[in-house]
Amino acid sequence: MILGSLNDSMKDKRILYLGPSVFGYEKDIVQELEAKGATVDFFDERPFKSSIGKILIRLKINFLIKSHVNHYYQSIIEKAMKVEYDYLFVISPETINEHIITKIKASNPKMKSFLYMWDSLANKKTKGCILNTFDHAFSFDRNDALSNESLEFLPLFYGKNFQYMQNDNKENVYSVTFIGSLHSDRFNFVKKIINQLASDDLSAFTFFYCPSRLLFLLKKILSNEFNDVKWSDVSFSPLSQKAIKDIIAESKMIIDVEHPLQTGLTLRTIESLGSRKKLITTNKDITNYDFFTDSNICVVDRVNPRVAQTFKESKFSVKSELIEKQYSLKNWLNTIFQSEECLKE
Repeated sequence: MILGSLNDSMKDKRILYLGPSVFGYEKDIVQELEAKGATVDFFDERPFKSSIGKILIRLKINFLIKSHVNHYYQSIIEKAMKVEYDYLFVISPETINEHIITKIKASNPKMKSFLYMWDSLANKKTKGCILNTFDHAFSFDRNDALSNESLEFLPLFYGKNFQYMQNDNKENVYSVTFIGSLHSDRFNFVKKIINQLASDDLSAFTFFYCPSRLLFLLKKILSNEFNDVKWSDVSFSPLSQKAIKDIIAESKMIIDVEHPLQTGLTLRTIESLGSRKKLITTNKDITNYDFFTDSNICVVDRVNPRVAQTFKESKFSVKSELIEKQYSLKNWLNTIFQSEECLKE
């Protein structure tokens, strides 16, 4: 990663940013780029606002959405033809394809293009063909980067809301917390951990989010993924970033469960580092990262998780403030926009 400043190089630059609207992270990215002097035009990469449209995207029923997607992106292409963009920045595409990217780039032949994947390729329909459409492509998944020469490894980030401040050192209301989307075996795993820790009289906070009641119902009917999950266990409205930050600030330990098809570290993992909170995770690949220490991070088995008493009782210890800063949103953007392709004349 690059530790440095983009304030000079980004002044008066125009960026076309296409990415998912997820819990306000897109706003954080825009604000950070604007703070560096850039002008950013953001468009949601997923052209559907309705639950049905989003479900069709997730289920990859392309023939039902192709016309709408093409119309949506044609309007973006027409807008791009009227603006002299310096950069195209795309995050984790679900609906966009290499043909649309090529047309967008043709509207501004001089602009440099960047792709960042915060999902593993195995968990996306995105294939190598779209990766090669960009000047530079990054992935949060170390294994994807190792197996694909088109990808550069770059872990995720924590935003300003999750940067540790001395006055954040609040009394722990919760011994352990899980906040995340409902998928795969997450629910049953978290319950196992909570049940184990509950025997030690530890308090817990859990929040499972599903973006659609219809999607939840379809999963209940068409698969066994949510068999043990009740309607009352799930929220169909997300928590705000401020609410998440406040809950994490009042928690001693954070639970993380990565999707079975990915090895990259989740946002919650990096936010735990930024917030200086102890982490219980199923992701064994975390031992390969420079911030790993077994005093702060407990790697547990997905089937039979056990947390040692010494881990539960000990406090978070700072390994390196410099390493922490490397995972900030500011530095994440520095790394992308100061990459080799960007610096070429």
